[in-house]
Amino acid sequence: MTGGRLAIKCAIKSAVKHVLMKTHAPDLSGSSRILTFHSVGYRRDETNVSPRMFREQMAWLSDHYPIISLKEAAAGKPGVAVTLDDGYRDNLLYAAPILEEFHIPATVFVVAGFMGKVLCQEDDPTTGTLLNPEEICALHRIGVTIGSHSMTHRRLALLSPIEQQQEIRESARILSDILRYPVTQFAYPFGTARDYTASTMQLLQIEGFELAVSNQFGSNPQGANPYDLRRIPIDCTDDLDFFRAKVEERLDLLRVFESQAGLRLRQFLNKVTGA
Repeated sequence: MTGGRLAIKCAIKSAVKHVLMKTHAPDLSGSSRILTFHSVGYRRDETNVSPRMFREQMAWLSDHYPIISLKEAAAGKPGVAVTLDDGYRDNLLYAAPILEEFHIPATVFVVAGFMGKVLCQEDDPTTGTLLNPEEICALHRIGVTIGSHSMTHRRLALLSPIEQQQEIRESARILSDILRYPVTQFAYPFGTARDYTASTMQLLQIEGFELAVSNQFGSNPQGANPYDLRRIPIDCTDDLDFFRAKVEERLDLLRVFESQAGLRLRQFLNKVTGA
């Protein structure tokens, strides 16, 4: 995405969040909330968060909320869990030292078929390269949990059952061989309600996965389906005020964009902005 289009989309998202934050009061519950990050560095993409902002967010989070592991969040323990999708190299370079500083457990979901490569052709290799096997092991050694984000980041709901199984099974096999322990956590590529099905969840159980996360906005009450966990996306438009509002449930009306009308609006905005 060009700088101009990125700026336009970020401005639209920021305006929407300003409106929703003013019209929705906090309704805090004992549910777990799972945050979704992607790159933490200098990648030119709306899903990137700068290291400076990531540190501010993690510092505030550690001061105000119980921070839990993703496995604890899936089990219904109240608190906030941190996850990062795709497996960018900057997760090791910039995010990991900050997570260590504040003693924050995290899960990084790796696209196994793109290790050491760029996930998107337009990505700058200096900022958009994914972790290689040695770097994945380095993250694991400092306590970061490694999960699967499929083999090739395709929309699983559009694949045949056999193709879905290959995406799930091969990613787990490759990552488990690298780490020498079973990989049992999964993140659905893209992660909207259209991107996975009940059959996908059943395949994950068959392949030995313990939990799976989407990118559908919201929290997870006790008793939530561990293969259909909701998360809260954090991106470049989230300054500390917006970050706090998302964690405190003051922006949960963003779930409106998961309706059929909301998905169509998102597709239109992506088309207009070139996302």
